[in-house]
Amino acid sequence: MPGSLPAPPPAAVRGDRGVRRRRPTLGILGGMGPLATADFYRRLVERTPAAGDQGHLPVVMCADPGVPDRTAALLGKGPSPVPALVEGARWLQRAGVSCIAVPCNTAHAYVQQLSGATGVEVLDMIEAALRAAVERAAGVERVGILSTQGHAAGAALRAGR
Repeated sequence: MPGSLPAPPPAAVRGDRGVRRRRPTLGILGGMGPLATADFYRRLVERTPAAGDQGHLPVVMCADPGVPDRTAALLGKGPSPVPALVEGARWLQRAGVSCIAVPCNTAHAYVQQLSGATGVEVLDMIEAALRAAVERAAGVERVGILSTQGHAAGAALRAGR
């Protein structure tokens, strides 16, 4: 579980007149699939249009592989991951993040609870994927989705069913 580490120094850049201003800091709530977290961060770095190191986003990562299994919880076969997810999100909040990304697809069943518990925006990659599909596929009326049983249960939870 995340400990009480001190917050990192604020990320700052020099503006047009040499005035330092705080840059938004991305929080990554990961470890639920450690390789998914690593892959997400790699893709973030690769797709950031930066000319050098200083052009990248400041990032604070909380990678806790001990979060209870999301699929088991959604299927009613395991403990809720919400307390551990909220603890990680609050740790990121104390570190000063502007928003939080969660690389674990199944954990997105709990995005609203995380955002509500911290007041920090939690980026919803499921919603973002749906928006991208709609934008790229004008006229398409149906989209196929591949998922695990946990994803299906999570979708029902998110839909309020």
